Amino acid sequence: MMSRRRSVTFEVVVEQGGKPNIDGVFPDEAAAQERAAYLLRLAKFPVVRILKVNQAGKEEVIFQKSSSGGGKPTTISTIDETDVGPASLCTDALQLFPTRAGCCCCACCAAIGTIRR
Repeated sequence: MMSRRRSVTFEVVVEQGGKPNIDGVFPDEAAAQERAAYLLRLAKFPVVRILKVNQAGKEEVIFQKSSSGGGKPTTISTIDETDVGPASLCTDALQLFPTRAGCCCCACCAAIGTIRR
């Protein structure tokens, strides 16, 4: 007895560098949706979409979501003085930008990784 090929597959496609890349091919829509949701939570790709592909190769976009940024998610936390020493915080936003004399070397700069030595 021959096994029948599945007539429909679901491709999860992400954009990298402005080009589409297939992340995975799934036999059912639920599995593809689960993978797409995971990729969106990573916030690593500017666009995630699901294509429904029939046996003839015809594609239909059934889901597409764009995320802002397409990079590492931003997290906000308190400054831990054990990591940067006694906190000497900036009093002005302009202090975060290095000058000819160098950075102000305060805890704010250490927390965002802009200390220039």
